[in-house]
Amino acid sequence: MQGQAQPDQVTRTLARARSALDAFRGETQRLAAQHERLAVRYAQHGDQAAAQLERRTAALQPQLLAELDAAFEAMQGAVYAALELGP
Repeated sequence: MQGQAQPDQVTRTLARARSALDAFRGETQRLAAQHERLAVRYAQHGDQAAAQLERRTAALQPQLLAELDAAFEAMQGAVYAALELGP
């Protein structure tokens, strides 16, 4: 199996990728909260268009995270299947 990653290396790499995804999730959640706060501020100042834009931006964040999670899970499943490993 020379030149190919060993199963334990693949598992560690996937764990690091999951950790990075979790860090990204935290940052994305903070950004969504910031957009919500901006929406409130804009609405209080009568700028409904800007408030709506901020609300839409905040609402997209969970959807993007869900898509990223699904892609990661599919990739992880494919890697495990290719290496004949269990999750």
